[in-house]
Amino acid sequence: MLEASLGALLALVILLVGARVIAYPAFVDAPDQLHIVVTRIQPPAGGPQVIFDRHVGAVARQVYAQLVAGTRIPADAPMSCPLVGPAPYYHYQLTFTHAGIRTSVAISDARGCELIELDDVGSTPAFFTWLVPDGTSFWQVLHQLVNAPLPINAISGE
Repeated sequence: MLEASLGALLALVILLVGARVIAYPAFVDAPDQLHIVVTRIQPPAGGPQVIFDRHVGAVARQVYAQLVAGTRIPADAPMSCPLVGPAPYYHYQLTFTHAGIRTSVAISDARGCELIELDDVGSTPAFFTWLVPDGTSFWQVLHQLVNAPLPINAISGE
């Protein structure tokens, strides 16, 4: 009897884990809400100042799709970023959720290497370029969809 119960429990666990593995990508890749915070960083004298803080729903999936449409940079790729002085810049943080559960966070200082770091829950960070292969800028699309400010001094964002 105990062996039958353990067998049934094991089968249930395998079923649940399998369902999670199958459903997880669809859950993460289909955000229904997005929280965008843009902070102006002005070293050395000025502290960080939030200049844009908005929650949106209707375009969350579009913004996520545009972000991951950028060229993915391999984790082991050598980086050679231009030196960027202490001029003011914007720090972007985009938090994607699905059914109220955080699925991923994207961050970028929108300068230097022209990369966006995407941390999906349950996976290692991935890095994407600002530009998609057709030349469209992520920052331009974000600005068009939610009126987020364009980066300061960003070559591809202006």
